[in-house]
Amino acid sequence: MKLYADCDVEAMIALMHEDMQTTMPPSPTWIGGRAASEVFYRRMFASFTRGEVSVVPLGVNGQQGFAFLRGGSVRAIEVVEPRDGLIARVHHFMQPALLPLFSRQREVGHPGAGDGAVAVRDVAGAADGAELEDDLVAR
Repeated sequence: MKLYADCDVEAMIALMHEDMQTTMPPSPTWIGGRAASEVFYRRMFASFTRGEVSVVPLGVNGQQGFAFLRGGSVRAIEVVEPRDGLIARVHHFMQPALLPLFSRQREVGHPGAGDGAVAVRDVAGAADGAELEDDLVAR
């Protein structure tokens, strides 16, 4: 997750499993293999500006995941499937309205909060990224 917020494409590439796959429901987009994934993520990360991108950890059906925010708005829900200590799959749900279906951890680090933690409340029932962003209150 930190590599997204840090806009660190090299760290992402270093963690890619040889048969890494990326899906983007509901789009039929599917990227398969390390070489194709590297091309895709280099292009994606090139559009990021450090400080513009942040992530908030989510529990996603018992898997690791996070809300991906850009410019303060939720853009996607990411589900990361590790295997052998590497990233085997990333499911990039491009439907921010799905956020209420996932649970969040109570406290997370946030790039804009300096050394302090960020208090985060449960978002069951949250309808959009604006409400999520309103819930990120620096201590």
